Amino acid sequence: MLFARFLFRVSFRTRWRAWIAIAVLAGVAGGVVLAAAAGARRTDSAPERVVAATRASDVLVNPNNGSLSDAQWRELEQRPEVAEWARLAGVVMVPILDDGRPDVSFIESPTGSLVLGNPDGNEMHTVDRPGVVAGRIPERTDTTALIINERAAREHDLHVGSRLRVGFFRVSDLEGPAGHTPEPAAVYTLRVAAIVRPFDDATRASDDPRLGPVFVLSEPLSRKIEPFGSLFGGLAVALHARDQLPEFERAARRIAGSSVLDFQEISGTLERAHRGNRPYVLALWTSIPGRTPARVMHRAVSSVHASRSAAV
Repeated sequence: MLFARFLFRVSFRTRWRAWIAIAVLAGVAGGVVLAAAAGARRTDSAPERVVAATRASDVLVNPNNGSLSDAQWRELEQRPEVAEWARLAGVVMVPILDDGRPDVSFIESPTGSLVLGNPDGNEMHTVDRPGVVAGRIPERTDTTALIINERAAREHDLHVGSRLRVGFFRVSDLEGPAGHTPEPAAVYTLRVAAIVRPFDDATRASDDPRLGPVFVLSEPLSRKIEPFGSLFGGLAVALHARDQLPEFERAARRIAGSSVLDFQEISGTLERAHRGNRPYVLALWTSIPGRTPARVMHRAVSSVHASRSAAV
């Protein structure tokens, strides 16, 4: 035992630089492993962190036969499971050409154009706060401000500051004879204030047919055109806890009565996000050398044994 200790002291004095180099190498290898593992975990959990940061709605309640009554929407909003909400209304908006005619190609394109009224002003402010690509989310009181997604900007050649002269139509006027274009009930000139990338858009491929142009109106303008009616209504809901979703959906069906509801849940968006992230997570995990710290320590011990054998 004393002889072994003597050999160790002699070996350490003569080879201390090699010992330090081995220790540094082991530390660096361990750091690489820990950093790669942490990166993989953070990449895998990124969708949930985006949902929390953007206050994405847990579910969109969308009646299949149009909309619910104001009393029914209000009862849904006051459910104990609901933390935040935003009412939405599909309105009829069409750009006006220079000669005064409505540009019907706006709604007849293969993907169409979704124009959403925002009567309570909560959408993209309290709920579903999107990533802003250009511009900024306008104040709720900005009547002429328009928020559009990237697809709308590309298809209609719009940018921040673009002005769009548009007409809004009464839904009842659309029930006239085929081929007849009614006069707009109101005409406004709107300004593109922000181009955004909502979480749902970010999880879809660029050729996804469900990724279409979206236009979101301001709260004051939405209230002004509310008497014109809407094609459909919806309620984006952020719950206190996601496990409350089944209870909320049961209550929503009871409140809706004979109206059939469609529930678009955040789980589908999260699944697409995780599916898109999976190759990057796997790449980070596979970039970790197998048992790197153990290999380094094994080589270090082997080196020490070799040094002792040489000394003897």
